[in-house]
Amino acid sequence: MNKLSFVLPIATGLLLGCQSMTISENPNNKLSVSTVQTDSSYDDIADGVVWQSEQHAGHYLIVTAEGDGVLVYDEQGREVASADDEALSADLVYDLAGSDVLVFAQEDAEALSFYRFNPAADEMLQAAGDWPLPFAPSGVCFYKNPTTQSATVTAISEAGDVAQFKLIVRNGQVISSVLTKEGTPKPVREFNVGGELSSCVIDSRDAKLYIAEQNVGVWVYGADVENVKDRRLLETVAPLGHLIEIEDMDLTLQEEGNSVLWVADEGAGLVALQTNADTSFIGALSVEGFDEVKLVSAANGGLWLGNTELEEPVYQWVSNAQVSLALNTPDLLKTIVSPWEVSVGDVTLVRVTGETDSVDDDGDAADDAAFWLNPEAPEHSVILGTNKQGGLMAYSLTGDELQYLEGGEPNNVDLRTVLTAKGMRVIAGATNRELNTLAFYEVQAANTDTPLHPLPVTGPFVHNDAHEAKTELNEVYGFCMGIVDDQLYAYANGKSGRVEQWQIDVQGAAVVAQRVRTLNVPSQPEGCVVDDRTGTLYLGEEDEGIWVFDARADGSVSGEKIIAIDGEYLVADVEGLTLVNNEHQHWLIASSQGNNTYAVYDIAADYAPIGHFALIENGSVDGASDTDGIELVTGYISEQYPDGIFIAQDWYNIDERYETENQNFKLVSWATIVSALSE
Repeated sequence: MNKLSFVLPIATGLLLGCQSMTISENPNNKLSVSTVQTDSSYDDIADGVVWQSEQHAGHYLIVTAEGDGVLVYDEQGREVASADDEALSADLVYDLAGSDVLVFAQEDAEALSFYRFNPAADEMLQAAGDWPLPFAPSGVCFYKNPTTQSATVTAISEAGDVAQFKLIVRNGQVISSVLTKEGTPKPVREFNVGGELSSCVIDSRDAKLYIAEQNVGVWVYGADVENVKDRRLLETVAPLGHLIEIEDMDLTLQEEGNSVLWVADEGAGLVALQTNADTSFIGALSVEGFDEVKLVSAANGGLWLGNTELEEPVYQWVSNAQVSLALNTPDLLKTIVSPWEVSVGDVTLVRVTGETDSVDDDGDAADDAAFWLNPEAPEHSVILGTNKQGGLMAYSLTGDELQYLEGGEPNNVDLRTVLTAKGMRVIAGATNRELNTLAFYEVQAANTDTPLHPLPVTGPFVHNDAHEAKTELNEVYGFCMGIVDDQLYAYANGKSGRVEQWQIDVQGAAVVAQRVRTLNVPSQPEGCVVDDRTGTLYLGEEDEGIWVFDARADGSVSGEKIIAIDGEYLVADVEGLTLVNNEHQHWLIASSQGNNTYAVYDIAADYAPIGHFALIENGSVDGASDTDGIELVTGYISEQYPDGIFIAQDWYNIDERYETENQNFKLVSWATIVSALSE
């Protein structure tokens, strides 16, 4: 180690974000750093991470220096602590079981090491465990889900490997919550990006995992273990993009959800990217006194940049004001969100009660559910579920599959009990994406092996290849049913925004279906539900919000958007809708797929939000994530469901060992949800 001899001209207690220096107009995207830098030099500084005070008042920079250990610097650049840990990469998570926890990647040892970090303690860094890894890590990043508070750590390698581990803190030690048979940490998610990986960082607010493939670009994945759908390129290397050779990354969180991703690029300099914008590139800066920019760590007030090519390498500070001036973006960094402020509001956590058997097909298969409460024998009620790769399922109340009616590609399903010449009958309908049609069924009690019976469609709108109603939608998608003025209707929507309303009449062993009117919303809808008592159709426009229409055949075709996506209660996509309308509640519930929650609105109070809840694991049954369709039926069903049942499609279904299973539907006691929301 070389102790540097220079004087820092800083007043005691001055915040780095407000440090004074002369700044001139900078037309050539040249960034001038301040005079603040770390007061000790190490030959192999490899990475850094900033611990930010909860009160915004200050921060510490934690630096890895490979064989020289881990160093801690205060906001004036003074070395104040160290640890003997041969670390390559670093990250931290706040308030994990009451402690702020650091993780370090040890490349030579092929391991992770954990430390509790407490700047107020005599010993700032307190060892909290070591884990073996299945590969030599080139980077590491921490994530704590702001909804469930569950934590994971993700390691990456130069061979393109990514391994994510779920962790807990027990007796002050960080341990993996899932182990192999040999007792070693077991990844709960593994994949390979393809090329050499140099850095990763996670936006906990948006649950996005950013991975730098050094010579390709920046990839965006879902950060949650159960999010396996998201993968896209945020920015690429030249000539298609603005990057050249990515070395390091960090994030500055901002209000309105559009964070700034800082990329330290060996060839392009310091590159600023927007994470949630149509165009990601903000600008690229060369840094005065830097031959190459290889390391960047973000604090609330600015950035620490690692000047690795100096004879005596150090980290140097640059304020947000300096960066904004160099980028010619004066408003870019004015609304910063501290990592302590990351949350998704007061989300109520509800444990699931049960689940159905998995669908027969893997991948994106299960989608929507419907429930028939058998009034004569509630224990023989029936759960319907769609497998959009091949058929319609019927489940018992315990979730056991009773019947798989193969055929078509049913996407959404709903049902109603209607009075016919033969008495009360339960009629279900579903959209069939294979033929762009509507299929209908009769539902019988679950004490038989075949509660589902297809009903052929007759009339002028029958498809040539099946006894189903032929729609004129560009691609049939969402579906719901309702009884309005004693008449059964079906409402089907397509990806273009068009909605068709069909009059359904049951005649003997067949259904007569007749299209009676069309409605429209500006873009793709799916989820819908009818309030039979008020004659109201609620329709979800996936990227915009929720609309209300008159459900009557002769009602107005003009709708009103009553609830907009707000990034808090309702986060795109808006998926399934359901409601309750009884003497106690008149609520509308929406699947807010973007944050894995279910938003609850009080219809009687002009759709004021009541709250939102998430479904979490209960013993060996996992929670629900990325939900498409939902269903709610109230009333006594069983001891498990004394006030009703809530059903949610689970996009990423896993067992207690975090092994992936085919998708299914999660079952939840409505009484449990109501009780949790009222606490």
